[in-house]
Amino acid sequence: MENPCALDAAVFAAAGDLQAREVPEPTALFLLGTGLGILPTRLHRSRRLPLERVEGVPHPWRDALLHFGTFNGLAVWMIEDAPGDPREGDAPWFEAFPVWLAAAAGASTLVCTSAGHALPRVRPGEDAGEPLSIGSLALLSDHVNFSGTSPLIAVGESRLGPMFPDQSLVHDRELRRTALGVCADLGLHAREAVEGCTCGPTLERRAERRWFAEAGA
Repeated sequence: MENPCALDAAVFAAAGDLQAREVPEPTALFLLGTGLGILPTRLHRSRRLPLERVEGVPHPWRDALLHFGTFNGLAVWMIEDAPGDPREGDAPWFEAFPVWLAAAAGASTLVCTSAGHALPRVRPGEDAGEPLSIGSLALLSDHVNFSGTSPLIAVGESRLGPMFPDQSLVHDRELRRTALGVCADLGLHAREAVEGCTCGPTLERRAERRWFAEAGA
């Protein structure tokens, strides 16, 4: 490729390095914003690799560890959400770099987790259903982007995917249905929800939370 954009150059460099290190191509990426916990111990034939050793990885991810192996027979990668702080002038795609990289390496599924709080209000006339209690699992059916930014900004020259990917397919209905069934079998409190995505690190004010809820989050 001639004159690739910065995103493509970083992804191709990292993908080539991982291939040379014989890191298996993933079926899924687990991007865990609430920490890895015991999940890496559940991987079969697990290995880990500090991303600071991988060519092309941008600085917010260079302190992270990539865990890889098989999980229920599927090749997966696991990584904790970026431990590094963004710097002034960082490109928006930095934050989502592992997603671009895993997709380029063959992954077709992303499992992303984060901790959050439940919004107590809904739009007028909408059934709130059973409220979410502390420790419940919210399985996303959709999200509302309140952050004012996107990892697609300034990647118009990228050849890694379409400039306007289909956002209606972001949250997989069948995976969510399966996960709800597993939660029911295990006795875990879980329900579908719409997430409000904000730009952190910060906690929202009460007026903002009311506004998020009224917008459908």
